[in-house]
Amino acid sequence: MKKRYLVLLLTLLVLPLSVFATENPKVLTLTATVDEEDKDLVNFSGTTEQGALAVTCIMYNSNNKEADRLSVSVNNQEFSGRFMHVPDGTYTLSCANYEGGEIKSAEFTIDTGTPPEDPPEDPPVDPPVDPPTPEVYTITFNSNGGTEVSPADVTSGQTVARPDPAPTNGNKILVGWFTDNNTFQNEFDFNTPITGSFELFAKWEDPQTFTVSFDTRCEEHIDDAIVEDGQTVAKPNPDPENGDKIFGGWFEDDTFSKEYDFDTPVTSSFTLVALWNDPIVVEKTYNVEDASGNKVEFVNGEGHTYTLSIVDYLSVSKEDVMAAAGIDADQYEQIFGTIKNAVKDKGTLLSILDITITDEDDHDVTDKEVIVKIKLTEEMKKFNTLQLIYIKDDFTLENPVTLKVEGDYAVGKLNHLSTYTVVGSNTSSNPHTNDNINIWYTLFIISLIGLSTGIIYMTRLQPAKIKR
Repeated sequence: MKKRYLVLLLTLLVLPLSVFATENPKVLTLTATVDEEDKDLVNFSGTTEQGALAVTCIMYNSNNKEADRLSVSVNNQEFSGRFMHVPDGTYTLSCANYEGGEIKSAEFTIDTGTPPEDPPEDPPVDPPVDPPTPEVYTITFNSNGGTEVSPADVTSGQTVARPDPAPTNGNKILVGWFTDNNTFQNEFDFNTPITGSFELFAKWEDPQTFTVSFDTRCEEHIDDAIVEDGQTVAKPNPDPENGDKIFGGWFEDDTFSKEYDFDTPVTSSFTLVALWNDPIVVEKTYNVEDASGNKVEFVNGEGHTYTLSIVDYLSVSKEDVMAAAGIDADQYEQIFGTIKNAVKDKGTLLSILDITITDEDDHDVTDKEVIVKIKLTEEMKKFNTLQLIYIKDDFTLENPVTLKVEGDYAVGKLNHLSTYTVVGSNTSSNPHTNDNINIWYTLFIISLIGLSTGIIYMTRLQPAKIKR
């Protein structure tokens, strides 16, 4: 029974709280007054709904900035408080339940009769002062005989640029710029900050030169060449001559292991040595047997072995030429007829010589010089002038070569191996009264190939392939 009475009592005690308590109780009233004696004191008071435990009041100035705040407790739904030392001005006081209830506001004005203090004055500001104008200095360049260099204006503390492009003075070399003239002991450092005006002086030196000598290995003399450092030496032109010997080029030493490259910059003095090869002498052959049996094997100054052969196409039968070239009779007549027509205004066609040189690998070589001795036939002796006229692929004539009559032979140097036409003509009444009669030869490459278009070329006839 006692237990039942205890539960009933507790229920009665709790019931009023649940009935009268309000969620987030509001501030019901708010009053803010300025104290009559102390004009800088503000007293405030108010009431709240049941259940409020504390109230927070915030004071805002006329700029809506928070000036002060105060939290006070609520007793029996009433609260009160005081703000002290409030400056003059108009304020708004807003109070709300500490637990987040609705805000209540009140306005008041503080007027103590004391004029508000003037805001502190800003410290005096000195008038702006223009920065000092930097000094500008002039650097002059004395090129000492070189091309003119303009002076440079440089701001104090900056550096002066090295003249670009640099002056020139003939072939002299610019060593540098110096602060002392003539003595040239103090070269200027262009990284130095400029602190005054001054003059710089160019120092020049003659270029270093080297001597390139030419050992001709014969009676002909070629003057030494004086070459500046880094430049190239010019190849002597024309090549030297040494009787019947063939000039083989300029080599770095007498071992003839390396031919000199005239595009190489010269950096020292040296001597170049001329290489001479013995001439290759062949006699004109008149038939296949002579041609195949008249091959000449020789070794040049570089140690390479070559084989030379010569054949006269006019001494070979028409059938053998046609068989070797793979052409028919009409094509043969067209080719040889064209050749005869091309040279008829120069004289009489006497021979068509094919001179061939092959290397150790049996490859044709065309850039070797050859001295050819052609034994004069009775037909050739009828003419006081013999010409070898080179006939190009289009059968035009060019590059006649004059040969010299020596006894029973006509001798000449050929610098291009190909096919030559021997043409005889008479320019005087007696061919044997003058020992200095010149004999002319013309070169012609015959490509003996058959063309389906009707232009026929004849491939070179190798002596070993022709059968009598």
